[in-house]
Order: sequence, then C-alpha cells, then structure tokens
Amino acid sequence: MVHISNDTAGHCDGPAVSKCGRYVLALEGECWMLASSGSNAWRVLSAAELIEAIVLRGLAAVLSMLDGSFALALWDRPNRQLSLARDRFGQRNLYYGWRTEGLVFGSSLGALERTTPSQLDLQSISIYLARGCVPAPYCLLQDTFKLAAGAWFAVGHAQLRAGASGHVPGIQQRSYCSAPGMCGRAGQPPAGGQTAALRRIDLMLHGLLEANRKRRPLTSLLTGGSAAALLAAVAQVQSGVQLHASSLILGKKADDVCHWNRAVARQLGLAHEEFYCGGGTLLDGVLRLLAGCDEPCADAGTLQHALAHCWAAGGDTTIALSAAGADRVWSADQTALLPGWASAARRVCHRAWRRIHEGRQPPQPGPVLLAAIPTDHQRRDAATAASARDPLCAGFTMDLGDGVLPVIAAGGRQRCAQALLPWLQRDLVEQAGQLSLRPRDHHQIRPQALQQLLARYLPHALALAPIRTRTTPLACWLRGPLRDWAHALLASASDELRGLDDRMYRAQWDAVLAGADDCTLVWRWLLMLHWHQRQGVHRAG
Repeated sequence: MVHISNDTAGHCDGPAVSKCGRYVLALEGECWMLASSGSNAWRVLSAAELIEAIVLRGLAAVLSMLDGSFALALWDRPNRQLSLARDRFGQRNLYYGWRTEGLVFGSSLGALERTTPSQLDLQSISIYLARGCVPAPYCLLQDTFKLAAGAWFAVGHAQLRAGASGHVPGIQQRSYCSAPGMCGRAGQPPAGGQTAALRRIDLMLHGLLEANRKRRPLTSLLTGGSAAALLAAVAQVQSGVQLHASSLILGKKADDVCHWNRAVARQLGLAHEEFYCGGGTLLDGVLRLLAGCDEPCADAGTLQHALAHCWAAGGDTTIALSAAGADRVWSADQTALLPGWASAARRVCHRAWRRIHEGRQPPQPGPVLLAAIPTDHQRRDAATAASARDPLCAGFTMDLGDGVLPVIAAGGRQRCAQALLPWLQRDLVEQAGQLSLRPRDHHQIRPQALQQLLARYLPHALALAPIRTRTTPLACWLRGPLRDWAHALLASASDELRGLDDRMYRAQWDAVLAGADDCTLVWRWLLMLHWHQRQGVHRAG
C-alpha cells in the first residue's frame, strides 16, 4: 500500500495524468528549464508539461535538465513503481518511510505524522548534535528517511516488502546530477574570456528574473554582499515600478553593512526598509521561523537570511530574491555545492549505516557514531589532503540541502512568499565556476568578477568596495531577548530525550550567561528541544 501525503504549506499541483494514461505525477514547487539550447530564456513547466516530457525522454533524462525548487512523485501504473525526486540543491524537502499503513512520503514530517506516529531516532539526533544539521538520508524519526538533494529513488514491490530494515539509502538513492561533469566544466577557462563570461551571466540573470517577474511581483533582500546587490539591480532595471528591498540591523546600531545597503538602495532607487533584530520582535520572528521548519538546522548564517524572508516577504510580494548559496557558487572550491558527492562525512555516515544494518555496530547514540563524524579541524585537514587525489571529496561544509535552503524557504512561507535563489541555477553555477577558479591556486576566492559585474549598475567606488561580512550575535540574543525562551526549554526536556547526556550543553549555557560568545552546542540543543516540543504538540493535536 502506498499512502501519498502532500504538504499543505507549499504550492502543490494536483496529480497530473499523462495522455497515454501510464504515469501519474504529483509536483510540489516549481521547476523550469532553458527554452532551447544556447538560449537565455527560461520556461516554467506545469505538472502536465513535465509529465509529457518524462513520457518522451524518461525521468532520469528530464531531471538532469531541470532547475528550480521542487519535489515530485511519479507513479508508473503498469509496472507499479513509485519514483521520488528532489531538486538538485535541496530547496524542497522530501521524506519517506514505512508505517503500518505501508510506504508514506511527503514534503514535510508533519504530513508523515498524520499516519501512525513514529518514535525518535536517537542515532540521527546524535548526528545532528555533532554537525548542527540532519544530513540526508537520516531523519529524526525512526523508519523514516530524507531523500538527498539532487537524487531520485525508485520503489518497487521488492523494496516495499523489504521495509525500512532492508533499505540502504546510500545505494538505493541515485544521484541525477552530473557532478564530475560540473566540476570539469567549472575548472575550464571561460569561452571568449572574462568579459564574454560576465555578459553571459548578466543575460542569464535577466532571463531568469524576467520569467519570474511576469508571474509574480519581486522583492529583494540586501545582505551586504555583491551577489544580493546584483540581484536587486537587475530586478530594478527590468521593473517598471520601484522595487521593494529590505535588510536587517543585527546590533543596537547600524554597522558598515547597513550603511552599504543604504547606499546601494539610494543608487538603484529602491524602496528600502530595515528591520531591527531585537526585543520581542526577534523572539516572535524566531518562533514563527522555527514553526515552519521540518527539522532543526543550527547554521547561524542561515538564520539571518531566513529571518529577513520571514519579516520582509509580505503584502503583494510573492517572490523574494535571495543570494543564499552565492558564497559557495563564487568560491574556489565548488565541490561544496555538489550534493551527495561533496561531503566525506556523509560517506562515513553511509558506512556506519551499513555496519548498523549488517549487525556489526549497535544502533546506540553517543561516541560510537559520533566518532565517525569529522570535527571542523578534521574536515579542513582532510580537505587539504583529499583535494589533490579526489576533487569530489574536497568539500566538507554543510550541504545546502541538509537544512540551509529549506529553512530559508520556511521563512518565506510565513508570509506566503516564495524564496527564489537565482545563483543556484545550474548554468549560472558553471559560468561562475569558470571565473572563480585559477588553475594554479584552487583555494583562493576571487569575488572581483562579481564586483565587476555589479559595477555595470553602481558607481565603481561602491561596487568595488571591500567585501563586507557580519556574524549573527547569537550569544547576545541568548543573553537578551531569547533568554527566557531558552531557559524554559532547558527546564522542560522530555523523558524521551533524557537518555542523552546534556551536561555539556548546560555548562555552555552557564558560560554564555556569564559572558562567553561560544554558544554553538547550546544553540543546537535548544533547537532540538524546541523541535521535539512541537512534535509533541502536533501529535497531541
């Protein structure tokens, strides 16, 4: 029995049936592809158009050509086979698992929990506490799995009968991204030189934003980076009306990033609005953001982008332009972008997973599996050694689909907005990679090309200003507006989580209250407690 669960929080087309009657497709989100080879025009596909393309070319071939933010399920009637697929960078989640009703799947854990509730998976919780995210294929619920970004999974009668105990996601989830090809093309010099490459990137941005602007109004988020400012500039040039833009003030007063955002907004003629992160406004924003997340993600940088979406996306605005992921697109090591290939920690997890299911390692939380998760220092050392022999093992950063992008999308959904991430389109990634890499120094970041592109829209002195960075003041927030919320969570840990040793988290909480700035561990623990508390309320409801 297959039970289909749809996420009511996201846009989901009704099931589409192919003209031949063989396939049934459920599509959530939006997917698009280039209208023709060599063109800069993008075409958004409906579920009906997508299913006919699958009939003509096959699912694997169509997936390799798609861009966008989507999760889909395809049912093959004659062969009685279900195929699940997720977009290449993981902007949409897709979960599946085994319950008493049979195989269930959906784009949110809440959809799956409408069936027989599942218990917590302490093994996955241990991984989350070690990494700050839940890497695919793990899930915080037992007998439940998360489809990896850029992967698809076919379920036949044999897999259905084998159940969760016979499922090996590291093998049965197949990647449709051409990772070696993308790495190779990114390492090649741009055709026609840097000037021609910049022009192609500019035309691609214009084509993508034009295709979306015709459907819904746009807004822009200014984060202090050249990538975000460039999106705002292109959108304003195309728009016949004044574009709305927003930014965050993280401290008690405006910093250099705020001043730069204001200058960019004045030069482009944007309707600029600033939001102050503090007091009850901050607590309300954090709680609304976490309420829309399927699982915790403790990446502090993501919190800034997600809060900006949560506050700024409203009114008539339905598409919020975000530069999330641009730092990796324009970095020298683009292997961190390749889902399913970049993370050596994920490969270690797969090996541990196999040992557990083969009975060679007990499925218990704690040091057994935590020892298999590399620390930050180990990842950096291993990256240096691995890059020389295997470029696909060189990236050890958090995969974008393991929580970063879904959290940003959740922030937009709080105001019924769609987060559009133009820098994560396949062709833009390849073009940016050709400008970012130098053949003899693969670890140097070269944002100058992006700034030169921005200089087409802004004065050179403003566009070529030094790169601005800001950190999320989590420790200050925990000592201030989030203190009562954090204290209540720490005091209400449930019996289901008491099997985990929380002494180190409580010790760091005391240190934060005493003035320490390192709150990494306690922030992860707080997000886990809040997520578990919401799960309990959901089940009771």
